[in-house]
Amino acid sequence: MNPISFEQTIQIIAWSIALLEFVVASYALAMNFWHTANRYLAGFLLLLAINSTAAALMLGAETVPQVMVPAALLAITLPMIQPMLISASVVLLQPNWQRSRLKWLVWIGYLLAAIPLIATVFDLITRQGIWLEDLEAINYQGGFISLIEFTQGSLAHIIWPIAITAPGIMLILTLLYLSVFDTQVFPRARRLGWLLIVAQVTGILLHLGLRDRLLPIVPVLLTNLLLAGSFSYASFRQMASERRFQRGQLQIRLTAL
Repeated sequence: MNPISFEQTIQIIAWSIALLEFVVASYALAMNFWHTANRYLAGFLLLLAINSTAAALMLGAETVPQVMVPAALLAITLPMIQPMLISASVVLLQPNWQRSRLKWLVWIGYLLAAIPLIATVFDLITRQGIWLEDLEAINYQGGFISLIEFTQGSLAHIIWPIAITAPGIMLILTLLYLSVFDTQVFPRARRLGWLLIVAQVTGILLHLGLRDRLLPIVPVLLTNLLLAGSFSYASFRQMASERRFQRGQLQIRLTAL
């Protein structure tokens, strides 16, 4: 029997992380599907699960046809993480904003998240290459490659700052405001806000510090696991502090697990 290679080990870890994210998302929905915070938590974790799955698929790809689907999924999901976390953080820490004039902040998260989705679908249908680069043109040799290597289309220089850089800055500023300046946020929620800030900054440092030292997939998986763990912990702590009513039956929650 041949020993498992390092890449195969990383792929198994990626599949495990994706499964864990999917399980926690299913459990959150089974607990109380009708509560907005539960749906946002589940939606965010499902987004991370799809991203981790795409990373695992790309790591095992060897040819251009094999990598097309995971590359498209990564081009959609990776830029969507920050915008969706903006909306989810607002719903978690300051739900009153959804019913005020500040509800635009939730919707701008949706708008920014839609940009890479629309650009990727447009490229897949028309082959215009406004976002995705032709993988044959960049001489794809198999395995995982970072997002920036295959998102060099004609409009990528516009999409990157709008859909990736700006949401990251907006997310940190929003969390800082909720954790420091908003007097309507409860002290426990402020601490959870700081937890999310630390997770976000740590994720950025992981990408900047490890992308040239380890396989490009490693920072992606570590960031996914960090964001999934911190946001799940913050959400479940908030559920407990609010004594949120659980509408899901015990049998359904156990089956989800």
